[in-house]
Amino acid sequence: MAKFIHNAALDALLDNVIALNGSNGLKLYVATSAFVPGTTALTDASVLSSVGVNVTLSAKADGATDGRKITITPNTVVAITSAGSVEHIILVNSNSSDAHVIVTATSSPVTVANLDSLTVPAFDYTTRDAA
Repeated sequence: MAKFIHNAALDALLDNVIALNGSNGLKLYVATSAFVPGTTALTDASVLSSVGVNVTLSAKADGATDGRKITITPNTVVAITSAGSVEHIILVNSNSSDAHVIVTATSSPVTVANLDSLTVPAFDYTTRDAA
């Protein structure tokens, strides 16, 4: 039997992220490989940007081939406060410090020095249909 997840269920997940951002509750941070995806909070050792950046989220749309997606656009450049390799982009609930969306920055990490600024391009976050 084929697996299936209705778009309404996928949208409910994305609605949670969108609702958090409604009150400027989401902040974008960049982190090193020391950040462990699956953990719920950031640690100072892994974060290269100590001040989160507000983001704009698009309306939900169909994914590239399946699922549903939102496009995340940082409103400003990210101020880098620690040197290191940027390997993760993380959206954090600024009220609880919980990480809600974590994406791999690139397969070739960008190395930044203290007091650099980093332009993070808009990117998609997609919830995929069951395969």
